[in-house]
Amino acid sequence: MMRFVVIGILSMIVGAFLGYQQPGERDRMGLSESPSAEELETAVSDALQDLHPTRQRDRIARLAQKMTAENAGGAIRAIEDRIGVTSECTLKPLMSAYARIDPDAAFSAAMGWDLWSKRVQGGAEVARSVAARGDPDRALALAASVSVPKTVEGVIGGAITGWVQAGSLDRPTKYLQSLPVGTNLDDAIDGVLATLYLKGGIEEIMNWVDSIPMAPSVYVRKRSFGKALHWVANRDPLAAAEWYERNRQYKFARVGPSIVVTEWMEHDPEAATAWLLSQPDDGLRSQTFFTAGGRLVANDPSAAYSWALHLEPAEEVDRVLMHVADSQFHDDPSRSLELASKITNQAKKHRYLYRTLRKWQTQSPEEAAAWLARHELPETVARRLAQSSEDDDVPGIDG
Repeated sequence: MMRFVVIGILSMIVGAFLGYQQPGERDRMGLSESPSAEELETAVSDALQDLHPTRQRDRIARLAQKMTAENAGGAIRAIEDRIGVTSECTLKPLMSAYARIDPDAAFSAAMGWDLWSKRVQGGAEVARSVAARGDPDRALALAASVSVPKTVEGVIGGAITGWVQAGSLDRPTKYLQSLPVGTNLDDAIDGVLATLYLKGGIEEIMNWVDSIPMAPSVYVRKRSFGKALHWVANRDPLAAAEWYERNRQYKFARVGPSIVVTEWMEHDPEAATAWLLSQPDDGLRSQTFFTAGGRLVANDPSAAYSWALHLEPAEEVDRVLMHVADSQFHDDPSRSLELASKITNQAKKHRYLYRTLRKWQTQSPEEAAAWLARHELPETVARRLAQSSEDDDVPGIDG
């Protein structure tokens, strides 16, 4: 979601540049400066069928610059015909242009679309455009005209984003604090973070979050800190770690280690682990290891194996060791068994070794037998395997 917000904002900048700076391109589209509604509908429909995403967005951005009060309906009809396959990045320039012409008509058009997700995207962009041009009250009034809570939250997110883009930060923050505790602020916060990042990087983001008052409610600060920490950790894990440490005394920062380490793992697993072990154990360390290790497994199983292999044996890493070991079985069962040997809980280790070896014996009995010939097993595991061999005559064990 956060990446889409950034892409959307950048697409508006690119679209404006292309629209105003390349009149030659407009000529090559075969349209006059003020095409009819029918001509614009045909051109937008054709652009929406362009299978090249970047080229499609560029074409749409240029066409958006041709929208007028007289022909805007043609562009909207083209969108409606292909609403299910129209991306958010494609919707943005068209709805922004329509909002400049007639905000109420643009918003009404978006609210009439069949797909809820597109209603939110279109309505949020109209609200963003209105607020960015200096009328946040009107943008918020658009949100208030909707009865579906999730749609309202999305449109408010657009309004807040535009408000911040217009150069205001204090008033949008106060507005967020005025909303009932429990309101879904994700879209609004994502928009603020994306805008601030484009303006001044992670420092701008951290400064804003640190400035959010914790009274009368800590809710906005808590939600903003968690989402912002993801942004910062993804771009500069060390800065994120230091920021967390400065906020560690607050309850809302308890999610910090998990966020920092999970993002850091993609940059430097060893450094992430060392930092986590240097922090006071808050009772969540085992879960943090598991979450972070799971992210590494999903992105790079080989790196996850190397990382897990060098973990110091400890009960708090037993769970993630088993998870990483599971991820290795398909390509190399011996790696699974190697990691399992590091499990500190003996009962869990023995169960894992037995289960993994039995699975290997079933799938590749010769390879499993060769491994068993080179390794000594705990007595309880060896005994269970021998008994299983007698019970079902597993090839390669008793033959």
